[in-house]
Amino acid sequence: TWYSDSTDAASVQHAVASGNEFPAAYTEVPAIMTVASNKSGYYSFRATLSGLQKETTYVYRLVNGTTVSAPYTFKTTGTGAFSFLLAGDPQIGASGNVSNDTNGWGVTLKNAASAFPNAAFLISAGDQVNTANNEAQYDGYLEHAELYNMTTATVVGNHDSSNAAYSEHFNNPNVSAYGKTNAGSDYWYVYNNVLFMNLNSNN
Repeated sequence: TWYSDSTDAASVQHAVASGNEFPAAYTEVPAIMTVASNKSGYYSFRATLSGLQKETTYVYRLVNGTTVSAPYTFKTTGTGAFSFLLAGDPQIGASGNVSNDTNGWGVTLKNAASAFPNAAFLISAGDQVNTANNEAQYDGYLEHAELYNMTTATVVGNHDSSNAAYSEHFNNPNVSAYGKTNAGSDYWYVYNNVLFMNLNSNN
C-alpha cells in the first residue's frame, strides 16, 4: 500500500534481484485506488504480489503514471521452523511528541532487524498510532527503511479503530465480516502451516 497525490494508473513492478540495476524483465501488478484517503489531496493504492519463489530476494518499485519510486528489496523465506518479531503498541504520538516517538520506533526497528535478521515477519499487535486519523503519526510509524523490506502484519488497536486510515495503510488478507470497525476487521493468514488469527477486539 502507498499514498499518492496522483490518480494516474498505478502498479508495482517486481523481479528477482540481480546486479545493481532494476531488471529489464519484470512483473507488473496493477494497483487498486481508493476514491480518496484520510490525507487530504491523496489517494491510497494497494497491490498484491503472488507467485513468489521461496528463499528469494526481490527488487520492487512503485509506479504512478510517469512517476517511479526508488527500488527497494525484500526476501522471501523458506519452509520449516521460523521466527517472527512481535511489537506491542508502537503508538506514535502517545508521549505527546511525535518526533521522539518516531525516533524511538526507528531505534526499535533497527535493533530488531540487526538482532534477528532471519525473522520471517513483524507482527505489530495494535495501536500503530495514538490518534486514528493523524497522518503525521502514520508517517512516524511507516517512514523507516527497515519497513520497506520487512513483511508486517498489523492488528487494529483501540487507538487505530475509529478511522479508515488504518485500512488505507495496510493491505490485510482474508478480511472477515466479523470484528468490523471503521479501521477494518478480523483477518487471518497461514504461514508455514501455522494459522495466525488477528482479531479486532474493539468490536
